[in-house]
Amino acid sequence: IERFRAKATKARQVKSREKALEREERIEVLEERKLVAFQFPGRALDNQVRLQPGVASAFVRVGTVLRAFVEQHWAAKVAKLNGSQQVDMREFLFGAEREDLGPVRPGLVELQHGACFYCGGALRKAEVHVDHFLPWARYPNNSLYNLVAADARCNGDKRALLAAVGHVDRWRGRMTEQGEALTHLAGQAHWALGDERVLGAARSLYLGLPAASRLWLGPGRREPVAHEPLRAALR
Repeated sequence: IERFRAKATKARQVKSREKALEREERIEVLEERKLVAFQFPGRALDNQVRLQPGVASAFVRVGTVLRAFVEQHWAAKVAKLNGSQQVDMREFLFGAEREDLGPVRPGLVELQHGACFYCGGALRKAEVHVDHFLPWARYPNNSLYNLVAADARCNGDKRALLAAVGHVDRWRGRMTEQGEALTHLAGQAHWALGDERVLGAARSLYLGLPAASRLWLGPGRREPVAHEPLRAALR
């Protein structure tokens, strides 16, 4: 009897949960020990995705994990439907993880007059690194707009951090002030130049940062995020 009652109670709980989910779905993001909840009112399916205020910035913050999760499961599903290898399917659908950036290295060094983009120090030929200004871990994009030449020390310390507003201002200015030179380099190297999506990604990454965030200024140096100067730099 007790077992029967337990099953009946469990069944009622499941039914109750199903009804609740019909009315509303809840997505929760755990960030910095703070729970952020987003409510999605239930509605008839109409092949549209509607994001409530705050959801887009939350997606940016968890983008690294979310992207890998989506790619893995999407590739697995498509591979299953087509009888293909999942690894091959993932590369076909989403591209290779990295590209050899060597073809654009000399052109970037010339564009920067032989100086590191970040510290301004002279670049030694053997130690020139091509860095993703918007870190690959946050925005996997190899277009020329997102690439700068840096020395080993700066590139090694910056890693997946977002650069400080002074660097952002120069990076944004380069798109317009050296636009012709970048276009010429892209043509010479047969490389993708980039478009407004790179700038859009920068706005999403920077302007959605929590107030307590710190940005990379240089090796061993960080500065607090300042949204208004960033907003001005990314116009």
